[in-house]
Amino acid sequence: MQSLLHTPGNYANTDKGEQLFFSGYSYLGMVSHTAFMQWVKEGLDKYGLMQPSARISNTPLQVYSEVESQISSWLFAGDTVLFAGGFAAGQAAVQHVQQLDCPIFAAPNCHPAVLAASIQSATTSFETWSQHVVEQIHNHPHHGPFVIIADAVNPLAPVAYDWQFLSAIQKPLIVLIDDSHGIGITGNNGKGVASLLPQQKNLEWIISFSMSKALGVQAGAVACSNASTAAALRSNPFYAATTPPMPAMLHAWQQANKLYEAQRAKLQQHYNWIKEQMQHTPSFVLHPQLPILFLPTEMDEHWFAQHNILISSFAYPNPAGMPLNRAVFTAAHSLQDVQQLTAVLRA
Repeated sequence: MQSLLHTPGNYANTDKGEQLFFSGYSYLGMVSHTAFMQWVKEGLDKYGLMQPSARISNTPLQVYSEVESQISSWLFAGDTVLFAGGFAAGQAAVQHVQQLDCPIFAAPNCHPAVLAASIQSATTSFETWSQHVVEQIHNHPHHGPFVIIADAVNPLAPVAYDWQFLSAIQKPLIVLIDDSHGIGITGNNGKGVASLLPQQKNLEWIISFSMSKALGVQAGAVACSNASTAAALRSNPFYAATTPPMPAMLHAWQQANKLYEAQRAKLQQHYNWIKEQMQHTPSFVLHPQLPILFLPTEMDEHWFAQHNILISSFAYPNPAGMPLNRAVFTAAHSLQDVQQLTAVLRA
C-alpha cells in the first residue's frame, strides 16, 4: 500500500516517490483537467463552497433543478433527482422499490448502494440468472409489477451484460440499475445503460449513479423514465434531510459537454491501442466496456513498483481474499503513458 500525497492524474506523488498512476476511477480524467478545474473555480466564485440548506427548503438554489433537467434531457428521462452522493442515490431508489411491495429479483454482483438487508444478490452468472428470472416472472402468479435490480457493468470482472432478456418479459416491470461505472463512457455517446435498454411500454427504468467516476462530480443522481417516481424520491430522507452536492462542481458539469466528448474520444483511442497490443496475450484480459486491464495474480503492486508504475491491487469485496490486480487507464494518460504500460506488460 502506498499513500498518495495529492489527487493523481496520469502520475501520482506517493510516500515512495512519483509513479505512473494506473489506478482509481477518474475514467475521463476530470479530477486533474485544468479546464474542468477552472470551471469549478468559477463555480466557487459564483456559489461559494457549499449550499448549507436542505433541498426542500423554501430557498432552493436554482443550479440543482437546472442540472436535474439537463440530465433528464441527456438520458431521455422523465425526471432526475440529485443526491449528495451515489450511495445515497442508490439507497433512496431501492427504498422506493421496496415500498411498492412487489417481487424483487437482484442480479449477481449488485453494488451495496442498490441493495438492502432483505435483498440479496444472486450467486450465479448474469446470463444464467437472467434466463432464470424470465422463467420465474413468466410462471409467477403475481401479475406485476416485478422489480429487477442490477449493476450496469461489473468493474471487477471482464464481462458485459446483455439486456435483451428484458424483451422476453411481458408483465409490468421496474428495472433499477446502478450505472456508476458506465455513465459518461458507455452506451450511446456516454449515456450509459439508459441507451442500451430495450424500448417497451411495460418497462419502467430507474437508473442510479455516482457522478464521480467518469464525470468528475462529487454527487449522485437517480434518472427515472417515470416522472412520478422522481417525485416520490423527493420525499426520501436521503434527499430531503441531507446537504446537497457542492454547487460549484455542478456548475463545472454544465460547462463541460464538449470536454467530455473530447475526453471520451481520447479514452477510446487508448482502449483501441491496448486492445490491439494485448490481443495475443491471454494472461491480460481487457474489460469489454471499461478501460480496465485485468492482470495475473503474480503481477501485483510490488511487481509494478519495480517499473515505477502504480496499479490497483487489493482484495474486494472480501478484504481477506486474493488481491485483484487491475491497470485502470484514463483520459488523463497520454498515448506515451499507455505505450509505456503495454511495453512493460509485453516485455
